[in-house]
Amino acid sequence: MPGDLKSFLWWWNSQPIALACKPVWNMVFFGIVWTIWLCRNEVIFNSKCFIEELIFELSLVRIGYWCKSKWPNEFESISDFIRQPNLFGTIRERVRRPPLGSWSFSPLGILKFNVDASVNGSFGVVGIGGIIRNYYGTTLLKFSVAIGFFDSTAVELQAILKACRLWDLSEWKHKFATIIETDCQLAVRWITNDCQCPGVFADLVEQCRHLLDALGLQLSFVHRESNVAAHVLAKQAVLQDPVSLFGSRRSE
Repeated sequence: MPGDLKSFLWWWNSQPIALACKPVWNMVFFGIVWTIWLCRNEVIFNSKCFIEELIFELSLVRIGYWCKSKWPNEFESISDFIRQPNLFGTIRERVRRPPLGSWSFSPLGILKFNVDASVNGSFGVVGIGGIIRNYYGTTLLKFSVAIGFFDSTAVELQAILKACRLWDLSEWKHKFATIIETDCQLAVRWITNDCQCPGVFADLVEQCRHLLDALGLQLSFVHRESNVAAHVLAKQAVLQDPVSLFGSRRSE
């Protein structure tokens, strides 16, 4: 590794990085250098200890916040980036996002079960919510439950797991095919084996995978703008206003 900034910059720019990854690659360079500079000042002027692992963690968090600010569509979750930064290297061309509050109707004979989770902070009071609607947009079931304290990614898996268990008990289990939709892309990728999940989440991922397969449910990613109803229900639980309603109502 080069020992001075000029050599480090030359080495960094000489690496064979794909064009689509260049923006993030350049951002990473400045995040590392700026973090080292700040830590160096702390050591010299405030007599702090130099800890290599802390430099790495601080750099990762700083880069995550910078990238989320620069590319909010690609970096929806900073905690997901910190866990698996290698999944966030590519900046795609701007994708047209659906309008806020939009929801696409399912094909005839298929139900949609939208789920979401909400955490008060990165690790705090957790709420999960979900709503089942049929191909006409009629609400068949909705739930909102506070489930204690969880990590922000683990709770997204908990929401999917809760949806599977509710579906297993529902009257529609043997009548309709169903798609579970979540706006947590990382959870979808873990469950569908698109990428390897960290060991701490392996048990939850396996439970979700087992129930989805056993019940014949399909799991799909949907943008937050199309998952507003489930998000509102999850927020209600965080605000200590949980609700579990069965009904039939035309969605707006």
